[in-house]
Amino acid sequence: MRLPRPILVGPHAVRPDVRLVARTPVTQPVGGARRLPDAAAPRRSATGLALLTVWAVVLAAAPSALALRDPDRLWQVGSGTFADKLYPTARQTLEHLVARYPDDPRVPDAWLLLGKARLAQNDLGPALEAFRRAQKFRPVPGRSQEAKFWEAETLARLGRYEEARAAWDAVVRADAASPLAPDAVYGLGWLEVEHQHPDRALPWLRKLLETWPDDPHAPAVTYLLARTLVELKRYGEAVPSLTLFLEKYPGQPHAADARYLLGVARLAQGDTRAGMADLRAFATANPTHELVHAARLKIAEGERREALGRAQTAFERRRFGEALPLAREAARSEEPDVRGAAWLLVGDAEVQRQHYAEALEAFESADGSGASRDLIARARAGRALAHEKLGHWMEALRLYHEAAADGADP
Repeated sequence: MRLPRPILVGPHAVRPDVRLVARTPVTQPVGGARRLPDAAAPRRSATGLALLTVWAVVLAAAPSALALRDPDRLWQVGSGTFADKLYPTARQTLEHLVARYPDDPRVPDAWLLLGKARLAQNDLGPALEAFRRAQKFRPVPGRSQEAKFWEAETLARLGRYEEARAAWDAVVRADAASPLAPDAVYGLGWLEVEHQHPDRALPWLRKLLETWPDDPHAPAVTYLLARTLVELKRYGEAVPSLTLFLEKYPGQPHAADARYLLGVARLAQGDTRAGMADLRAFATANPTHELVHAARLKIAEGERREALGRAQTAFERRRFGEALPLAREAARSEEPDVRGAAWLLVGDAEVQRQHYAEALEAFESADGSGASRDLIARARAGRALAHEKLGHWMEALRLYHEAAADGADP
């Protein structure tokens, strides 16, 4: 089953206290999942325009004035235009500052800010260089582990996943109390999902939810955890996670996907009635969703399972005429064990009606259904019985031997 990918704005969501935007991963999510609009989209404020004017004045000033006032003006313009998301101007200004005045006390912070400006422009190689330069200063500029965190982010966008994993892991190990630790944990989980290691993603996703339950990532991570459990066929764990997500975050963008996955997981657990109810609710509430067709196919499978259950009940009550059409409907299932069990029931019902040729045909269909070994062995025993009743003694004897070797009761 192809699962919908999570809504991500990059390896992790942008926090209000992280002033960098435009964070889209290099690897696009499978299935073309939608992305949340970035709440911090670039805008030219009045302050930003005023700072650009100041910068223009600085550029036009005489060389003697620049020599006296350049460091202060460069820092003011560089940091101010970065705050207003005017990244090309910020980058140019900060590059002038670190090149002309390498001994200025603001240079460590300038390197960190320069890395962010370059990253916002998706100029990844120079951004990586800036973050690594920033980490060479003592003390390291920014918040605890900030430069290392952005190094990991840049490596992730470059597709250097092993290095990114090591860098984000270093952030968490160095200071689990860092304000960027939750982002680093989320980045680690995202990397494992993108790198097709869902089993490795689970510990990181759970760590984020357990350690920082009120983190802004919590809704997306709750869904991603549940979806990953479904992908791993750990349905017993997925059902409570999906139920929690739907109860706690009913208005989240992935609520519809979660309802679909809950139905799938319940069907896989054998809770056919509840699973079909979830899938029907999903299809009714989201008629244009890309997974509606898949949901209807799953509902049809659930209906065939229910038909098999009713057929078995009718057979036990010796209502063979009632059991046969239900079993034949169930035999249309795409699930090998349901299909095999249904054909076995058809064969048994036809034997009871002494329609041995029809019974033989049904047992042969069960034998070729791809069902489990036990069902196949029972199908061969049924074929042997039908051949015996039809007087095909040699074929019956051969099949009885095969059934006995497989452990089935004739």
